[in-house]
Amino acid sequence: KSKLPGSASRIESILKHMEKLASVSNNKDLIPNIICYNILIDTYANNKLDLNAAKKAEAILINVLERGKSSAIKPTVRTFNGVLLAYSKLAMRDGGIYAIEASNKAERLLQYFERESNESQNNFDLQPDIFSYNSVLNTLSNASSRDPLAARRAEEILFHMMNNSSRHCKPNSKSFGAVMNALAQSRENDAPERAEVLLRMMEREYKQGCKFIKPNVVCYSAIINAWSKCGKAGAASRAERILNRMLQLYHQTKDSDFLPNQISFNCAINCWAAEAGSNKNAPKRAELLVEKMRNLQAKHNDCKISSRTMNALMLTYLESNSSDAPLRCMSILDDMEKEYLASGDESIRPDAFSFCNVIQAFAMNNDDKSARQALLILKRFIVSGVLPDRKSTNAIMKTISKVGNGEQVEECLIFLEQAFHAGIKEAKPNTASFLIAAGSYAKEGNPIRAQRVLRRLERLYRETNRDRKLRPSTAIYNTVLEAWAISCINDCSKHARTLLNQMKRRPFVYPDAISYSTVITAYARNDQPEYAESLLREMEEEYASGSPLLKPNIITINGVINAWAQSKSIDLFCAAQRAEDIMHRMETELELKPDHITYTSVLNAWAHASSRDNLAACLKTETLLKRMIAEYQSKENPSAKPDTVVFNTVLKAFANSGNVKKSQDLVEYMLDQYTSTKDECFRPDEYSFGIVLHAYNQEYGKDEAKTIQAKKWITRQKTLLRGTI
Repeated sequence: KSKLPGSASRIESILKHMEKLASVSNNKDLIPNIICYNILIDTYANNKLDLNAAKKAEAILINVLERGKSSAIKPTVRTFNGVLLAYSKLAMRDGGIYAIEASNKAERLLQYFERESNESQNNFDLQPDIFSYNSVLNTLSNASSRDPLAARRAEEILFHMMNNSSRHCKPNSKSFGAVMNALAQSRENDAPERAEVLLRMMEREYKQGCKFIKPNVVCYSAIINAWSKCGKAGAASRAERILNRMLQLYHQTKDSDFLPNQISFNCAINCWAAEAGSNKNAPKRAELLVEKMRNLQAKHNDCKISSRTMNALMLTYLESNSSDAPLRCMSILDDMEKEYLASGDESIRPDAFSFCNVIQAFAMNNDDKSARQALLILKRFIVSGVLPDRKSTNAIMKTISKVGNGEQVEECLIFLEQAFHAGIKEAKPNTASFLIAAGSYAKEGNPIRAQRVLRRLERLYRETNRDRKLRPSTAIYNTVLEAWAISCINDCSKHARTLLNQMKRRPFVYPDAISYSTVITAYARNDQPEYAESLLREMEEEYASGSPLLKPNIITINGVINAWAQSKSIDLFCAAQRAEDIMHRMETELELKPDHITYTSVLNAWAHASSRDNLAACLKTETLLKRMIAEYQSKENPSAKPDTVVFNTVLKAFANSGNVKKSQDLVEYMLDQYTSTKDECFRPDEYSFGIVLHAYNQEYGKDEAKTIQAKKWITRQKTLLRGTI
C-alpha cells in the first residue's frame, strides 16, 4: 500500500524468507499462501517506475500455476486480474509505445484464463469476471491508435461478454466506454458509425432496466471524439448532434452522467476545426459551442473553458484560412491572458500551442509585416513566463522561416538561447532549431550567416558537455554546404571544400553522399570540373576503404558529368569526351544505369562542341539519342526516357554543324513517333521548328529562297502536328 520504490522487491524477499523458514522449521503455517502472492502481483501492477513490472507479475503467476500442480496453492481470479491490470497500466505508459505488446499479452492471458475456468467449472474463484474483461478492453483501447486490428478485437470481446451466460461477465458502462474509445482512437473509416450502434444498444438495454449499462459522458464523448478523427464530410454536424443530445438528456433528467464535460466540447470544436477548410461557417459554429460552455461553467466545473478549448477555437480560424483569422486568433490570445491575470486560473493560461497558433495565423499572409508581427508574438511568448517546449518553438521557427528572412529566424533562435541561459530549460534549442535558422540563410544564398549559425551550435555543444540533443548533425553541415554551393561569392567552392574537410575531422559528424554531391555542385558552378572529378574519385576510395555512407550514387555522378558539360574554360570537345567517359565508367565500374539527367548532360556537352568543323561531335549526339530511345522503348531503362528538351539538344547539334537534312529527318521522326504512340516525349514544340530554321541559316546563309523553302516545310509539319492533336 505504501507504493514506495522497491516495495515489490521487498515483499518478494519476505516471501522467500517465509519459504526458507517453513522449510527449516517444517512449519506449514509459514508457507506463503495465494493471498501473499496476490499482494505481490498487485504491488507490481501498481508500480509506475518499473517497465518490467507486468512481466514480473506474469512470472509470479506462472510460478503459482506450476506450484499449483503439486501443492495447495491455487491461483484465483484476483491473481489473474492483478496481471491483467499490470498490462493495462503498461499500455498507458509513455504515450502508448508498449500498448501493442501489452494488449497481445493481456489477450493471450485472458484466453488461458478462460480455458482454465472451463476445465474447473466448479471452482468459482477461477472464473473471469467483469474486471478481467474490462482490463483487457482498456489495454486494447490504448493500443488501437497503433494497432489497426485492436478496435475490432475489442468489439469481439464485448460481443463475447454479451453472449456469456455468466452474470459476472456481463458488460457494463465501462466495457462499452472502453470499446467506443478504441474505435475513436483507431481512425477506421466506419468507426463513428460502429460506436453509435453500440450507443443505441446501450440506450435500448438501459431503457429495458439494465442499470449497469447506463450511457454516460465517457461513452458520448468517445463517439464525438470518433467523429473528430474520422475526416468525413459532415462529421462536425454529427458530433454536435451527439453533444446536443447529451444536453437535452441532462436538462430532462438533471442526471450529471449526461452532462457534457470539457472533453466533449473540445472534441466537438476539434470537429469543426477539421472541417474549417471546406466549411466557411465552421468558426461561427465553434464560437457557439464555446458560448454554450461559458453558460454552463458557472454551475458546472466539468464544463469549464480551458486553454485547450481556446486553442481548438483558434485552430478553427487557422484552418479556415479566412482573412480575419490572424486578428481573431490574437483577440482570443488576449482574452485568455486577461482571464488568467484576473483569476489566476492556470487552466486558462495561454500555453505554447496558443502562441504557436497565433504565429501560424499571421504567417498565412506571407508578407514582411506579418513576419514582423509573428516575431513580436514570439517575444511576447518568451516574456509571458509560459514554459516553451522544443516542439512548439521549432514549429514557430519553421513558420517564421516561411514568411520572414534569415535574420528574423535567427532572432527567434537567439531568444531561445537567451531564455535557456536565463534558466528556462524547456526553451533549450536543439540541433533542429539551428538547422531551421541555417536553412533560412541557405535559401537566401547567404552562406556566411548560415556558417555562423553552425559555429554557434558547435560552441553550445561544447558548453553543454556535448549534449547529444545539441550535437551538430550531417544535415546542418549539408545545409551550409548547399548555401556555399548556390552562392555567388567568389571561391564558394573553396569554402565548401574547406567545410567538407572540417566535417571529416569532426569526431561527431560524418560526411555522406549528399555532402560530396553538394561540393561537386559548387565546383560545377565555379567551372572546376577537374576538382569535381577528383572529389568523385576520393569518394570512391573512401567507400572502398569501408565508409558505406560514401557510396557514389547517380546524383553524385550526374553532378560531375554536369561539371564537364557546363565547362567553358576547357576545350569543348575534350570536356564532352570526359563527360562521356565518366558515364561509361559509371556503367562498367559502378554498375549504375544512366538516367535522363545523365544522357541530357552528355548530349549538352556534345551539342556545345558541335560545329561545321567538328562533325564528330554531331554524330556523337545522334548515337547517344538512338541509344537513349532504344533503352526507353525496350523498357530496359525506363529512366532514360527522352523528352522534347533532349530532341532539341540534338537538333541544336545538327543546326550548329549546318546539317539541314538531319534536322528535318529528326523532326519528321518525332512527328511520326508522336502520331503512332501519342507519347508526349516525342512531340516537337515551337523551339524545335525554330532550330530547323537556324540550320537553314547555318548551311545557306541569308539565301531568301532557302528561307522561304524552310518556312514552307515548317508550316507543313505544323499542319501535320495540328491534325494529330
